Amino acid sequence: MSLTINHQTNDISATSGSVTLDGSAAGGGSWNLISTTQVSSAVASVAFTSIGSYNRYVLNFHCTLSSASQPKIQIYDNGSVVTSSNYSMDRHYPGGSLSANTTGFIGSGDLLSVIGTFQIDTSSPRGLIMMELNGFTSTGDSASIQYTAGGMKSTYSITDIDGFNFTTTTGTSIISSGTFSLYGISE
Repeated sequence: MSLTINHQTNDISATSGSVTLDGSAAGGGSWNLISTTQVSSAVASVAFTSIGSYNRYVLNFHCTLSSASQPKIQIYDNGSVVTSSNYSMDRHYPGGSLSANTTGFIGSGDLLSVIGTFQIDTSSPRGLIMMELNGFTSTGDSASIQYTAGGMKSTYSITDIDGFNFTTTTGTSIISSGTFSLYGISE
């Protein structure tokens, strides 16, 4: 079951198909659930391929890591994870400086428990990217909020993206549990 939400009247009605946001409120357009992945035993990554063609993608995630690590989002182009410097992304840590990054958008600190969102806008001429992470940094009560934002270099055609991969900088099987949902948005 899906819902239609009218932001002028606050009416909510059940529909079939995708979730739509009706009206002129920000973030309008049709939200299409591409895939949801549940993790119940340790994996190194959660990949989304064959994602269709949308103007914007949103990956929501909530997971637990078996040891503290930096979460990382990678992109796929033609079925392969992008590593070439021609496809590098710019990243920015609050209070830090811009730096080239050829292997993915990375959080700015080690976490054990993570909730967050990764968004990428494929609209021309250049795509914009944002990631927000919240999570516990250790087995104690210390928590962290992290933001990463930027865009693709002009040498990369953002519409070439055909998948996303949630992993960590260790690249090992430490994603012990969690839920990952990818949405495509036509707006």
